[in-house]
Formats: sequence, structure tokens, C-alpha cells
Amino acid sequence: MRKEHPAPYPMELKRSWRVIAPVRGRLEPKICQERFTCKADALAWMESAEGKQAIALVRGDGSLPKIETEQASAFSHSSHVISPEAI
Repeated sequence: MRKEHPAPYPMELKRSWRVIAPVRGRLEPKICQERFTCKADALAWMESAEGKQAIALVRGDGSLPKIETEQASAFSHSSHVISPEAI
């Protein structure tokens, strides 16, 4: 059974707060692109849907949390599928 990722954490780097995401199989963690003015903002972003999705993308773990939108659900139920014969 695989161990879970260590939790992401905020850290002050070069006078701004960044979110650090440890990645399985790497010695160095990855740094998320967003910058924050204080630790509280970084922690709040980490708990938001946008933050969770960004951390999952940085880690490349494939377990992206789904953010359901009307457009996404409408597109997935539409009949805009091109058959291989049409190509």
C-alpha cells in the first residue's frame, strides 16, 4: 500500500508566502505559482477548490478534485461526438 503524500504547507519565500507541495518520488517539493501576502491567505487558498486543484496538478497525482460547472455538465451530456467514420 502506498503512503499518502505529506500535506502541502505554506512557507515564506522571498518576502511572500507560497504553498509548498511535496511530491512522491522527488527529493525536492514543488512550489505552487500563487503568491500571498500572509500565511492566513495561503492557508485559505489551500482549502479552496481552486487551491486543491492547483496542488493536485503540481503533484501530478491524477486525483484532481472535480469542479462542477454548468458548462462542463452541459458539454458532457451533449451530442457533439464525432465518429471515426466522419473523419
